[in-house]
Amino acid sequence: MEQLKEYLWLSFYMIFSVTLGIFIIIFGLVFPFWGEIDGFLYVLLLIPWKFSIVFISISVITFIYSIFLITHSKKKIKSKETNKSKIVKRKWGYIFVSRILPIPLFLFWVFILLAIIISGEDHIILVLYHLELLSPLIFFVIVIFLSLMFKRFKDYIGINIKTNQSDGNQTITQQKNKALFVIVLISFVYITAFAFPLIYPPSTISNYSNSSSNPIPDKPIILAHRGAAYLAPENTIPAGILTAELGADGWEVDVRISKDGEFYMMHDDSLIRTTNVAEKFPDRKNDDGETFLFSELRQLDAGTWFVERDPFNAILLGKISRAESENYRMEKIPSLDEILNLTIYYDLIIDIDMKKPDSSHPFSEEYESLLLTKLQESNLEKKIIIKTTSKQAENMTRLISYRDLGPNLENLSEFEIGKGDIIDEKYWISDRDFNIYQENNITIMAGVLDSTWRYSQLWMMGVEYVLTDIPDVFIQMSRPILSISRSIYSLIWISAVFLSYGIAILQILKPKREKIPS
Repeated sequence: MEQLKEYLWLSFYMIFSVTLGIFIIIFGLVFPFWGEIDGFLYVLLLIPWKFSIVFISISVITFIYSIFLITHSKKKIKSKETNKSKIVKRKWGYIFVSRILPIPLFLFWVFILLAIIISGEDHIILVLYHLELLSPLIFFVIVIFLSLMFKRFKDYIGINIKTNQSDGNQTITQQKNKALFVIVLISFVYITAFAFPLIYPPSTISNYSNSSSNPIPDKPIILAHRGAAYLAPENTIPAGILTAELGADGWEVDVRISKDGEFYMMHDDSLIRTTNVAEKFPDRKNDDGETFLFSELRQLDAGTWFVERDPFNAILLGKISRAESENYRMEKIPSLDEILNLTIYYDLIIDIDMKKPDSSHPFSEEYESLLLTKLQESNLEKKIIIKTTSKQAENMTRLISYRDLGPNLENLSEFEIGKGDIIDEKYWISDRDFNIYQENNITIMAGVLDSTWRYSQLWMMGVEYVLTDIPDVFIQMSRPILSISRSIYSLIWISAVFLSYGIAILQILKPKREKIPS
């Protein structure tokens, strides 16, 4: 009975360890969204912690703890099986560490994992895209494992055939069928491991050649999300200047309207995440920004939060120095006029994200018309990208949400999509959907994208625009990651497979060592 309990605990420890392993892989692969997670938890708890780093650190420590529990449990089982264990009274410390503590920890991490999967469903798909890019490596490990196991499989088939032949209750046909089934099953596994990466190569493997007639697709036009928000406070003048200095093609800004009718830049309804409103207007800290006069908004500090919380870990990782970041303190919320003047000065594209006020706002009905009038006066024309159906924006670039097209893209002809229009898709756009857009000569913007691996996949697909928080990283990339021609990829893969199977053949041909009698 005691032995059975220990086996049950060992099974629990293994499930505990696997759960933590899955969390670490998923959370690690969604690294680009750590800043977003920290921002959400800051607004919720008003605690300026780096929650993401805390989560990943504690999960790794707990994973090591689970491995210790597994190792210890195995040793106990082994010692009992060899009758070397002694009956001892377990101390409370041992009971707490190995029996009590693992249960709440396991439940906690299951809860966190489920919360991430449910609330971050759109982000989790990024994990699948990363695994797709790594699929040849994964299958190569499988092929190596199969090649090392080849001799054992061969011996197993031989034993299986001999066993069937010695079984007098079975007919020769039944014996042959069983042996054939085993051989076919093992052969199927080997052939699948060999063929799958050739039939379904990663999306960065293309049929292009190195000739100029069929090169890698053109690099996407890069738009900095809320400015270079990875390196400067979002929706501010420094973020726009950095956008230009880094070499991005344009930037995206969120435009709201104050209580007295002035346009200002702010993503959130509330001011609490990116300003010091709690200090300046403590009684109104939870009020929407649009309930403030523009003169009140200009009193706020929209830069210090970035210095103190380092939302994307840019200061921590040395992307910008602490001294450089100090210049962001006391940065003001910019007006639309300031943003447009900067855009004109640096000759940038500007993607306007309209943040319409609710119906109780004094400028609720006029918001879009007033904004489009102001944009027209800038004479940026096609350099303005905006999501609207108003005729006032006829000389601008219209942005259409993929949600407006419905789930069935086969009927794209039913929608009035102009030649210069852009479909605002997400970074998880499938190859199938993009092919439909491409067949209809429709331009795509994918974002918000902060993964170099997924960026490489979209680049190879031929996506024209990418919206990102890390324009500096994408700008520095001269070609997609792991991008080679289909012919070279096939040659490498076939060579690797033959090499691994060569190892298997050598194992079979290797003479058995005869045991020397003692």
